[in-house]
Amino acid sequence: MDTLRLKYFSAVAESGSVRKAAEILRVSPPSLSKAISHLEQELDLQLFIRSGRNICLTDSGLRFAEKAKEILRSIEE
Repeated sequence: MDTLRLKYFSAVAESGSVRKAAEILRVSPPSLSKAISHLEQELDLQLFIRSGRNICLTDSGLRFAEKAKEILRSIEE
């Protein structure tokens, strides 16, 4: 797992939107979606529930979001 995927995941989790997160991160929405899908495959967890353009965190996603914040915060320090 790399820190870029953690940043991508956190941006989507916080914004509640792949499109909004992509704008913030200055990446294309398809590449952001692909990175999130790879992260889910790597972790063998579904982090988001997708329904059309809507996206929300699963229970596993909520727990992982807290861990991701801790990891990213410690890296910044």
